[in-house]
Order: sequence, then structure tokens, then C-alpha cells
Amino acid sequence: MKWIVHFSIIGFCFILWACNKEPEPVEVLEPTFSSTTKIIYDEFDGTELVLIGNQQKNFILSFNRIFQGQTLTFSNTRQTLPALMEDQLGNLWDLHGYAIAGPNKGKRLKKVSASMGYWFAFGALYPGVEIFEGSTHTPNLNLKKTAGWLVAKESIYQGAGFDAIKSLQNPAFLDFDFRDFPTDNFYLEADDLVVGIEVNGVVKAYPHRILDYHEVINDHIGGIDISVIYCPLTGTTSVWEQSVVEASSEFGVSGFLYSSNIVPFDRHSESLWSQMEGKCINGRLIGTTVNTFHFVETTWNTWHNIYNTPKVISEDTGVDREYTVYPYNDYKSNHDNLIYPIQYDDDRLPRKERVLGIISNGKAKVYRFESFE
Repeated sequence: MKWIVHFSIIGFCFILWACNKEPEPVEVLEPTFSSTTKIIYDEFDGTELVLIGNQQKNFILSFNRIFQGQTLTFSNTRQTLPALMEDQLGNLWDLHGYAIAGPNKGKRLKKVSASMGYWFAFGALYPGVEIFEGSTHTPNLNLKKTAGWLVAKESIYQGAGFDAIKSLQNPAFLDFDFRDFPTDNFYLEADDLVVGIEVNGVVKAYPHRILDYHEVINDHIGGIDISVIYCPLTGTTSVWEQSVVEASSEFGVSGFLYSSNIVPFDRHSESLWSQMEGKCINGRLIGTTVNTFHFVETTWNTWHNIYNTPKVISEDTGVDREYTVYPYNDYKSNHDNLIYPIQYDDDRLPRKERVLGIISNGKAKVYRFESFE
């Protein structure tokens, strides 16, 4: 009986200690981005656009504004995440373009071909690119193509050996939970950029820290084989379906660069592709274009605030790399430094200002974060 009384006293004391213990600070997640998110309407190459951006949260998204033949008008929503905006019909739309509530729940806005990246890349590959709320410029260029290529062969440079930068195939993912990393010893930091993809209800995050080393990640998501292709030198991302006319094919890193931009190759035919153009520029599949997927590029902090336990690539990739160390020294911070030549240097904006570029029919238009202040 004595041990029961003794145990009760200890338990009671523990309760008193717990009640008087200073509570641990808890991060309060912002339920909505509405106070700092801006919506812009624009038109480019015959497409009515809606763009939603947030400089503080580090994202700009773009969609086709025409939905089922009707022009939608959007406003910021006060609903909890992941709802970002609502329309005049009563639909709530998320960052992937899905109606998550309202009369059109489950429907999706039509995607547009867009990518975040450094300004100089859009200026080099699309001379005379438009700038939203910016100046116009018509360069005097006479770019010639080489026989058997869609581009001038002289504009292709070799940065690494063929397939020397190893792409990842079906990497391992983990369901990130802060409770599993109580001392903040995860390899990603709050402001690290990630590429978020949703396919058929499956959502995954592909961090730049992994892509910096591998540049191409071949994966299976939502029943579809995709390739996430990232160029560390231009800061641009593309998400391609692996089916390319003849067969489903994984992509690899050729080691070539076109105006400093990665030139992937498909393992089926070993044809060469332009990442930013999404088109085969040399080889048996020359002229073929790929099917692309909508993606979200934002910070790790923003992403895991939207998804409480996001599915993200594990740093245990089976390849011996130090993913917490950036492999290109001061390349990102040195805003003038370019490692390889580009076909045209447009000085209207700082070379490495990060912008959203929309591409259509061989033309491009960029949007700056300052337009979403």
C-alpha cells in the first residue's frame, strides 16, 4: 500500500511541475496568404491569364483565365490553405489550379507553359522577350540554324561528360514531420526552394538541393512517369511526361548546354532536347515536343506550411553527395557571373533576377516579383 501512496505523490508532483513548466513556443502557421497575395490579369499570345503571386512567400503562379468558355474573375480568399483564390461562381481554387470547393469542385484550370528562372535565360533563348510593366526591346539578331539541328550548333557548349551527372531514378520519399526532427537537423532550411507537383491526387516535393546535384529526377507519380528537369545555371525547372512519341523514356543529363541551359537526352533514342523550349533539337526525334505538367516553385517553409506532412525526397538517395552544400560556390550570389556563353545578353533586368516566364509559340513574357508587392 505504501508504494501506491508513494507513486501517487510522485505523480502528483509531476503534474504540478508540468503545469508550472514554461510552455515551449509553438509556431503559429498563417492560415491564409490573402493579406500579402496579389492577383493580376493579363493577356499573352491570345491567352487570357490570371497570375497570383506573393513576394513574401516566394511564389508566382499562372493559369488560363477562361474556364468552360467563361472568363473568371478572382479575388483573394479568407479561407484556410491550400485555398488561394475564389471566383464569382463561388469556387475556391488551390495552388495547383483545382477547385477544392464550390459548384465546379474537382475541376481544374487550364495550365500554361511557365517556369521560374533567372532573367538572363529568358532573354537569351527568347530575344526580345516581353516584360510585364516593363520596357520593350527588339534585338537585331540573325540567328542561323545548323543542318540537323533546330539551333545553331555553335551555341552548344559542353559543360560535363555525357551522362556524367547522374540523374535519379525513382528516389525514396519520406513524409516529413517536425516531430521526427526535433533538433532541426533536417537537410532542408526554411528558405530552400522546392518544386511541388500534383498528379492525380498525389503531391510530392523535389528540392533544389537535390536537383542541384542531379538535374534530372525520373519518377512515377499519380500513375504517370515524369521527369523533373532542373538547370542550376539558369535556375529553370520543367516537368515532362516521359512518353515521347515512340516509347516512354527516362531522361538523363547530356552535359551539353544551350545558352547556359541544360540539354537533356532521352535514354530511348539519345536525342538532345532543349529544356526551356520543351523540344527535341537534335537526333531522331528532332522537332518533337513534350507534354508538360503544372508545378509550384516556392520555399520549403511555405510548402510545409501548406502540407503539414509533405512527401519530400529523402537525402538518402544512394549517391554520396553532401546535399547541404551548394555545389556552384558563389554562382547564385554573384549576379553578373555566367560560366558559359549565351547567344544574347539582354540588360533590361539584372541577369540573375528570378522571374516567372510564360512561353508560347516560340515567344516569352516574364513577370517580376515586384509586380506582386
